[in-house]
Amino acid sequence: MRRRVIGGGRRDNLCRKFGIPRKTGYTIFNRYKTDGLEALNQRSRRPVRYARP
Repeated sequence: MRRRVIGGGRRDNLCRKFGIPRKTGYTIFNRYKTDGLEALNQRSRRPVRYARP
Protein backbone atom coordinates (compact mmCIF):
# COMPACT_ATOMS: atom_id res chain seq x y z
CA MET A 1 0.00 0.00 0.00
CA ARG A 2 2.83 2.40 0.87
CA ARG A 3 4.38 2.23 -2.59
CA ARG A 4 1.07 2.97 -4.20
CA VAL A 5 0.43 5.96 -1.94
CA ILE A 6 3.94 7.34 -2.37
CA GLY A 7 3.74 6.62 -6.10
CA GLY A 8 0.80 9.01 -6.39
CA GLY A 9 -2.15 6.80 -5.50
CA ARG A 10 -4.93 8.28 -3.40
CA ARG A 11 -5.45 6.65 -0.03
CA ASP A 12 -9.22 6.47 -0.31
CA ASN A 13 -8.97 4.67 -3.67
CA LEU A 14 -6.47 2.21 -2.18
CA CYS A 15 -8.71 1.53 0.80
CA ARG A 16 -11.59 0.78 -1.55
CA LYS A 17 -9.38 -1.54 -3.61
CA PHE A 18 -8.20 -3.46 -0.53
CA GLY A 19 -11.69 -3.51 0.98
CA ILE A 20 -10.87 -1.67 4.20
CA PRO A 21 -12.53 1.41 5.71
CA ARG A 22 -10.85 4.74 5.00
CA LYS A 23 -10.36 5.40 8.70
CA THR A 24 -8.47 2.10 9.06
CA GLY A 25 -6.36 2.85 5.99
CA TYR A 26 -5.35 6.26 7.32
CA THR A 27 -4.58 4.74 10.74
CA ILE A 28 -2.34 2.08 9.18
CA PHE A 29 -0.50 4.59 6.98
CA ASN A 30 0.04 7.06 9.84
CA ARG A 31 1.41 4.27 12.06
CA TYR A 32 3.78 3.29 9.27
CA LYS A 33 4.99 6.89 8.88
CA THR A 34 5.79 7.19 12.59
CA ASP A 35 7.06 3.68 13.45
CA GLY A 36 8.11 2.05 10.18
CA LEU A 37 7.45 -1.58 9.28
CA GLU A 38 7.26 -2.65 12.94
CA ALA A 39 4.02 -0.67 13.26
CA LEU A 40 2.30 -2.92 10.71
CA ASN A 41 2.46 -6.05 12.87
CA GLN A 42 -0.68 -7.28 14.59
CA ARG A 43 -1.32 -5.53 17.89
CA SER A 44 -2.95 -6.97 20.96
CA ARG A 45 -6.40 -5.58 21.66
CA ARG A 46 -6.09 -6.39 25.35
CA PRO A 47 -6.23 -3.28 27.53
CA VAL A 48 -2.99 -2.10 29.08
CA ARG A 49 -4.75 -1.33 32.37
CA TYR A 50 -7.87 -2.57 34.05
CA ALA A 51 -10.23 -0.43 36.11
CA ARG A 52 -10.30 -1.30 39.78
CA PRO A 53 -13.79 -1.93 41.18
